[in-house]
Amino acid sequence: MTRIKNCGSILRSRIENGRDMKTVLERVLAKTEIIPECGCWIFMGQLNKQGYGRIGRGGRNGGLAFTHRITYQYLVKDIPYGMHVLHKCDVPSCCNPHHLFVGTDADNNADMISKGRAVYVRGEQQGIAILTEQLVRQMRASRLAGESVKSIAQRLSIKYHTAHKAIVGINWKHVC
Repeated sequence: MTRIKNCGSILRSRIENGRDMKTVLERVLAKTEIIPECGCWIFMGQLNKQGYGRIGRGGRNGGLAFTHRITYQYLVKDIPYGMHVLHKCDVPSCCNPHHLFVGTDADNNADMISKGRAVYVRGEQQGIAILTEQLVRQMRASRLAGESVKSIAQRLSIKYHTAHKAIVGINWKHVC
């Protein structure tokens, strides 16, 4: 199904209960402050934990939409299914269409890495780690001594796949 630009529940202006309802874009722009120094259009309304602007789409079951996606979709072009709208300026609450571009998951990750925003946490520092570096070394030593992966997993009360991935180096690659 092809969407027609400026149509659909997100973008349409409508009259409800005798009053003119503003489009989502009009409501976004009404809550936006332009910063002349950098050119960002900062959304001053509701932000999520990561700092991205969100606004109701309208109607009872309209849900919320990201403000940068709304301005890009309305002022530039439709966003292909499954694509992200990325920020050149790295300001999550910015909704200036000149600071936005469309990209894939891979583009998003490459952009994050190129701008030094990637955080690599390995091993025990992850917070959800079941194993420790010392335990991984012991497991590998036990396997070299001839103990089966199944036996090691049972002895440590962990899942077989957790033990296997740690022993063969799929996970915990940094441990020698």
